[in-house]
Amino acid sequence: MILNEEDSFLDIKNFILWSSQYNFILSYIKSLEHLNLISEQIANQLKKSDCIFLVGEIGTGKTTFTRSIINYLRKKEKKNEVDVLSPTFNLLYEYELTNYKIMHYDLYRLKSTKEIEQLGIFN
Repeated sequence: MILNEEDSFLDIKNFILWSSQYNFILSYIKSLEHLNLISEQIANQLKKSDCIFLVGEIGTGKTTFTRSIINYLRKKEKKNEVDVLSPTFNLLYEYELTNYKIMHYDLYRLKSTKEIEQLGIFN
């Protein structure tokens, strides 16, 4: 149970919890600027083999977070920003960077574990 400054309950959709080995970031997202700052902190800790799972209802900011990380990493490589869309209907968009291959999945429409396994995400 986590309380905000007014001692009322917060919806989990407003939080980011990140762990890369033993470094943790746990943050209540206060604004788009704050989300961008947190995404940059996470992007700076990413390893090639990391996998980030974002869980939340439609419209909670999962693609906004993904867009922020991808464009921050592109900026570090002196590349232009790209339009990062939600892959709700395509299931997958891929983004090639010098040091990373980002595979942005949206599993919203999938109904079973078998469908997820068929995507080969964990191969």
